[in-house]
Amino acid sequence: MSDDAFDLIEEDVNTTPEDHFYQYLTAEKMPKIYNCEYWLRHELAVYAHLRDTNYHLTKSNKAPVFIQELVRVLLSYYFQMYFLPRFVRTDGRPACDMGKFLDLVMSDPTIKKYLREPSQS
Repeated sequence: MSDDAFDLIEEDVNTTPEDHFYQYLTAEKMPKIYNCEYWLRHELAVYAHLRDTNYHLTKSNKAPVFIQELVRVLLSYYFQMYFLPRFVRTDGRPACDMGKFLDLVMSDPTIKKYLREPSQS
């Protein structure tokens, strides 16, 4: 199913925009969430390499960044890069809430396995 075809699918009145988009990403024989997984795996490998060469990612208050937080931020960037119109609608249709959508994605088994330290993935 092409991305254009997604817009033509009638949404069930009992389905939120987040559920609808998540179903789109996880449907079919080769789910589109696999593309997200490959991108995330690459980004986490870069993070692991930097960490292993004594670079440390911290917040502005010098607090460490936990892997769950890092994965969530990386996924947010990914979905904004590739699917921004789903989250910022100009056609009057309801937009997906990024936070609610990321809750769904973070609980997907494909992504959940990366919530350990990257060297363990």
